[in-house]
Amino acid sequence: TVEVLAAPQTFAVSIGGQSAPFAYCMSDTRAYPLTVNNVGGTVTVVGSGTVRSGNGWLYVPALAGAGSHTVTVSVSTGTGCLASNELTIEIGRPFEFIASGDAVVCTGGQVELSASGANSFTWSPPAGLNRTDGGMVIASPSVSTVYTVTGKISGCESSRTIRVSVDNSVNLQAGANRNFICAGESVNLSASGASSYSWTPANVVEPATGANVVATPTASTTFTVSAIGASGCQTSREVYVEVLPSTVSVEASSTEVCAGGEVVLRVNSTVSGGTFVWSGPGLTSTTGS
Repeated sequence: TVEVLAAPQTFAVSIGGQSAPFAYCMSDTRAYPLTVNNVGGTVTVVGSGTVRSGNGWLYVPALAGAGSHTVTVSVSTGTGCLASNELTIEIGRPFEFIASGDAVVCTGGQVELSASGANSFTWSPPAGLNRTDGGMVIASPSVSTVYTVTGKISGCESSRTIRVSVDNSVNLQAGANRNFICAGESVNLSASGASSYSWTPANVVEPATGANVVATPTASTTFTVSAIGASGCQTSREVYVEVLPSTVSVEASSTEVCAGGEVVLRVNSTVSGGTFVWSGPGLTSTTGS
């Protein structure tokens, strides 16, 4: 008579509560519980980094050393039947990697940040980043931000910080001493909040650079002032000046009048809201249209 004995059931193994794949750093001195999920039987563990602890087993990455290791976990029943499970554990070496240096961007600008020398990278915080993984990201923060990039190789992690400062020193303001002028007149244009200024169209501005200039446009014009701040950031503002036509004509209610009589004089003009001043003998008023 041949008796067939039941073999141990299929089992799974976890280290520190995590299932495969297993990857750690050789500088990790923590002891992770090695847990076997089986119905019953005696557990035997063989391999670098394993430590017997009471009735259980621990795994200590620092004891294993760098490299790829195989740990064999066996479960045997009282009848001598045996089942085993082989674990592959990668132990990496501490490392350093290269990352971009600190950077300055203009308000609304962006900068490329990069890292190399690891298998994978993650970036944080996500604010202002086009992505949070990979060796190259684009940062366009609205405020100065310190980003942390973390590289990983076989369970080992290393981090670097990169500060991206937002230059908001240019607070450009621009305007004119008046926004309506008559044809042939000039207007004063001014700007503030930066270190240098240039004006366009330059052919009707004297001088074409500087915080205070004089413009003599022949038609209604939008002037643009471009300014550069101390860090080289550039911005611009617009100033609109309307040139009013000076076409004025006078008509009389009659071209003939008796002595002692009066005639009404009226102004015809394309200037809206203008003030008219009269001169000459016999006028009952010197202002009005």
